[in-house]
Amino acid sequence: MFYYNAIDKNCKSVIGAIVENKAIKFKVITDNSYCTLFIINDKNNNVASYKMLKDSDGFYLEISLSEIGLYWYYFESDNKLPRIPAGADPPGSSPFRGGDHRHHSRHSG
Repeated sequence: MFYYNAIDKNCKSVIGAIVENKAIKFKVITDNSYCTLFIINDKNNNVASYKMLKDSDGFYLEISLSEIGLYWYYFESDNKLPRIPAGADPPGSSPFRGGDHRHHSRHSG
């Protein structure tokens, strides 16, 4: 099982625009053994990876972005299913912005 929904406040603490330097919490509900969050800066294509923390029903991570911009994110886990992106943007990606952001739901699991 692997559940993440970008418009479910249980999965992502901020729906829509993300304020610069304000923390956002990601939550993935899964019985998998690990989960990593990857964030890609659209301006320079730098990729940062974050090992998510285990809790009773999955994994979570709280982060904040200091640079205003467009960011894409996806999750990697030991889920045996292939990545399934939601929508037509780059496979497995979900954009969100630091600063005066807009958010589009794209994820992989």
